[in-house]
Parts: sequence; structure tokens; C-alpha cells
Amino acid sequence: MKIGICLVIGSWLLVICSPLGIAETKEAMALNFWQEFDIVFWQTLPFAGFWCYLIGSQLGPVNWNNVLAFSVLLSAGNAYHYAYRVSKPKTTF
Repeated sequence: MKIGICLVIGSWLLVICSPLGIAETKEAMALNFWQEFDIVFWQTLPFAGFWCYLIGSQLGPVNWNNVLAFSVLLSAGNAYHYAYRVSKPKTTF
């Protein structure tokens, strides 16, 4: 019960106080390929690992080396694609 109350209060404080901590400087708002790659890679790695494990378990006994290798490749490919798309210079005609 106490943990739930602490989580609710903590979540509420994060929502209320988050605009105060957001850096809006030119350097912080600039898009950087490697920064975007890093963020997207670590956000998608757990999901890729879960789905690779789930699909692998349906095919037979799970080999964790294959699951981890494929999930890292899948997450890195997704992160590269997203970072390239976001950070490429905009062309105007």
C-alpha cells in the first residue's frame, strides 16, 4: 500500500516538475545521429529480445545466444534507420 502511494506521488511530481528540468538550449535541441541511435537502441532492445524469445520458443528449445544476437541486430538496424531518418539534413527546393 505504501509503495503504491509513493509511486503515485512520484509519478505526479514527475509530471508537474518535468517542464522545469527540460533543457531548451540550442545544443540540447540539436539532432545528433549517435544520440538518437543510442536512445532508440536501448528503448527497443528489451522488446526485440522478448519477441525473439517468444518466436524462438515456438520453434523449439530456446538458444539464448541466438536470441540475444538477433535482438541486438534487430534493435541496431531499427535504431540506425530511425537516427538516419531523423538527423539527415532537410532539403528544400
